[in-house]
Amino acid sequence: CGCATHLGACSAGTADHVGEWQLVGQKLGMAFQIVDDVLDLTGDSATCGKTLGTDLATAKPTLPVLLALQAASEEQCVRWIANLNDRTLDASQVQEWLCATGAIDESIRRAKTMVREALDFTDQQRPEVAAAFQELGRFLLSRTH
Repeated sequence: CGCATHLGACSAGTADHVGEWQLVGQKLGMAFQIVDDVLDLTGDSATCGKTLGTDLATAKPTLPVLLALQAASEEQCVRWIANLNDRTLDASQVQEWLCATGAIDESIRRAKTMVREALDFTDQQRPEVAAAFQELGRFLLSRTH
């Protein structure tokens, strides 16, 4: 996303703000990925339109899992990593663990912060540009698929 906004800024003739636009794209892209990671852990496969739990199945270190491990004691951390690697947990156990540690809420909070930081810059642009990015930010944070 950073590359796309960087190129867009270059083609729009706003070379003096290319770095800011690149940062906007990076923040929106990271927010999108965080929401995607949360949906993979807590979403509904029918609504999402894809198989869920693939990040866990492949032991992908997503932000929610990393935050939950960070909140755990050393003993809990070792146990959870072993269980995640052995794939001995079902989705409901993982969801319960992530919710209990506050990792899901913290992940969403961080995604909202990234969107807000991106919009701080875009809100200073022409009204139609600001409105388009406001809509994009709302979509990123409220999507269910």
